[in-house]
Parts: sequence; C-alpha cells; structure tokens
Amino acid sequence: MRKILILILIYISITLYVSATEVVYVFQESYANMIYSHAQKFFEGSNIVIKQNAMGVILSFLFSVQSDDCKNLNSEILKNLKKIEQFLAKNKNPVIIEVHTKKIAENNFCELKDWEMATLIANMIERELLLDNKFKDKKRFKSVGYGEFISQKNTPYNGFNYDSRVDIMILCNMSGD
Repeated sequence: MRKILILILIYISITLYVSATEVVYVFQESYANMIYSHAQKFFEGSNIVIKQNAMGVILSFLFSVQSDDCKNLNSEILKNLKKIEQFLAKNKNPVIIEVHTKKIAENNFCELKDWEMATLIANMIERELLLDNKFKDKKRFKSVGYGEFISQKNTPYNGFNYDSRVDIMILCNMSGD
C-alpha cells in the first residue's frame, strides 16, 4: 500500500511539473510575440529587419565594412544603434549583439581576420550602447563576432552573396538564457 501511495505522489508531482513547464513556455512565447509586435511597429519604415526565433526577437540590419571600422563605428551603424537603443530602453531583457561580416579584402586597413573584425565591431557596439549609462544593468549585454563563420545561407535568391550584418537578439525566456 505504501509503494502505491509513493507511486501516486510521484505521478502527481511529475504531472504538475510538466504542466507548469508548458505554462512557462506559453508565457515565454506570448512575451516574445508581444516584443515582436512592438518592434514591428517601432521600426516600421526603417532598414532594421525584425525576426523571431526560439530564443527571442532579433533586430537585424546590414552594413558595409569600411577601412577605418577598427577605430570607430561607421555612420550607418551609429544611426541604427540610436533607434535600437530607444527600443532596448523599454525592456530589461538580456541582449546578445552578434556581428557577421562577409569576406573582408586581404589588404584591409586593420590587418584583421574576418572574425576578429566582427568581434571588434561587436564590442564597439556594446560599448556604444553602454556609453550614455541609460542601462543600469550592464551585465545584460553580451557581444560576439562571428565573421564569416555563421553567415546567412548563400542561395540563388541572394545571388550567392551575403552581406555583413548586425543581429541584436533580445532574449525572451524566463531565465534569460
């Protein structure tokens, strides 16, 4: 009798845990949908593309790598960052800044490899966002440069060519991972 009671309690515990997990997932998904719809309205008419995946919402824009990008962010990146900064100030979610660069010419000014240049640009973007002290929790921002290693797929639809881009991912799960 005792074994049966223990098995029933274990079964109830597992059932409650699975139900709670589904509720958390649904909540996370609806939260991501809410951020996505707000982003669509906020960035309407701009060159910032809004995407959604399992981790959250991605704000993405293309840029061209210029010869002095190892010293300063170029004007097209800065223009998009000002708009994104206004949007990020409205929520407290963790943010990952990803920079993907296409093949940079061998004779580039900085003499950096593609992934090094992407990492440098990602770090400069993070520093630019944190510069004005608008964001109290500086630990919520992470930056990474992928260079050419994780690029958009080369397909006939984009002429077998991909452009350098910045992806700013707003994480939407409960734990912030």
